[in-house]
Amino acid sequence: MQMQSQAYRHNRLGQAKTADYLLHVGETPKAKKPLQAQFKTRRVNKKGAVWKQLSLEAVCKAAFAEPTDTTRSTANKCDGSHAHVRSCLFVVASAINTQEACELKRIIWQSKRRAQPITFLITNNMHDESKLFVRGFGKGRQRQRVLASFGQVTWKGHDGEVRDLDVFRTPAVLSSYTAATCATELASPDDVAGLVPRGDARANAKYYGTLMATDSHAVNELCSKWISATIRSLGLRNHFHIASFCTQHKTGAAIEAVTKYLGLLSPTFCIASLMAGGDYADDVEKRARAILEGTMDVVDPEDIVLDEDGQRQLDFAKELLRQCYVEEPDGGPELDEESLSKRVEKRKVEAQEIIVCSSSLEWSADAPMPGRSLRRGATR
Repeated sequence: MQMQSQAYRHNRLGQAKTADYLLHVGETPKAKKPLQAQFKTRRVNKKGAVWKQLSLEAVCKAAFAEPTDTTRSTANKCDGSHAHVRSCLFVVASAINTQEACELKRIIWQSKRRAQPITFLITNNMHDESKLFVRGFGKGRQRQRVLASFGQVTWKGHDGEVRDLDVFRTPAVLSSYTAATCATELASPDDVAGLVPRGDARANAKYYGTLMATDSHAVNELCSKWISATIRSLGLRNHFHIASFCTQHKTGAAIEAVTKYLGLLSPTFCIASLMAGGDYADDVEKRARAILEGTMDVVDPEDIVLDEDGQRQLDFAKELLRQCYVEEPDGGPELDEESLSKRVEKRKVEAQEIIVCSSSLEWSADAPMPGRSLRRGATR
C-alpha cells in the first residue's frame, strides 16, 4: 500500500514526463483506472513509430511554474527543453480560453432558453496599462503600452443559485493609450464579460450591472463616460454602470506639478523618458513616412539650384567633411600609403553621399556620385 501511494504521488506530481516514466505498480485506491489509459491514443508517424506523448501532469507542471522562474530553470525541473515549456504554456492557455468561451456561451443559452429572464447578471472588470518590453510581433525596440485586464461574471439563474465565473484575458499591445483603444479591448460587443455586451452576447437578465475598477487616469475616466453614454444611447434602462477609481494618478499629478514648479527635471531627462516609449517611436515613423510620401517629389539633383547663402553653406560643409572625416589628420590608425589612399577614396565617396543627401549636389568631378533619386525638401 505504501509503494502504491508513493507511485501515485510520483505520477500525479508531473515527475513522469511520458508513459515510459510512469511507475507501473497496479491500481491505487484513489485511481480506479490505471494512469497508462490516457496514452492509448498515440500519434503514429509515416514510418510507423509512435510519437512520445507528454502526460497531463507534466504539461500542467511546466505551465503552472513560478512566474519568476526562467524558461531554463523550468525546463530543468520538468526534464524537458525550452520548446516543451513554451508549448505547454500555449496549450494550457488555449485550453483555459476555450473553456471560458464555452462557459460564457452556456450563460447566454441558459438565460434565453426560457421566456422569463434570469434575475441579474453583473460583469466586474479590472484593468491597468503599463509600459513593458514586448518581444515579437515586430516590437521590442522600445517599451510598448500593454493593457492587462481581468473579468468576472456573477449571475443568478432560474434555479435561484448565484454563480461566479472568472475570465482571464490575453494582454493587449496598444498603439496608443486612448479611450478609444481601451474601449475596443474592454467593451467589445461580442464580449459577454465585457463592459457593454450587445446583440447575441447580451444575456436575457432582469437587471444588468457593470463594475469597472481601474486607476484615475484621464483615459479611464473618459472611457467610463463613454460607457455610460453608450448605455443611454441603446436605451438600456435596466443596465447600471459603476466605476471605481483609485487615487494613484491624483497623487502622481500633484507630485508632477510640484516637480515642474521647482524645476527638478531637466529637458534632457523628459525627452529621453518620452523617446523610450515604443508608441512614440512608432508614431514618429508613421508621420515621417506620410510626410515623405505626401509632400516630397522625386527630382534630379542637377535640377536643384541653390542661392548664394545655400551655396556658401554647402562649401562650408564640404570643407568640414574633408578636414574632419576624409583626411582625418589626427587619431587615425597607422596605415601604409596604399591602404591610406584606399581609405581616403572610400571616405570621399561616403562624404559625397552625405552632401548629396543633404544638399542634392555632387562632391566634385573627381569622384562622381552614382545616379540616384532624391526628394525635394530634404533638410540641409
